[in-house]
Amino acid sequence: MAFRDGDIADFAHLAAIPYTDLVTVDRRIADILGKVFRKLGQRESKADLSARVFTKLSDMLAAVG
Repeated sequence: MAFRDGDIADFAHLAAIPYTDLVTVDRRIADILGKVFRKLGQRESKADLSARVFTKLSDMLAAVG
């Protein structure tokens, strides 16, 4: 995986996901996170935080209310 402009900023925010209820990221980062969370979820179900990750604000707001 090659880094792209903005990736460092995206990765810097990812450490906060366990401490947040919801987060929005771009599709590329959401895809990477989905793969990581699925792999972690195989070991420990609580490690799958994919339900907190959204690519669209409208989808995130729909999940809340």
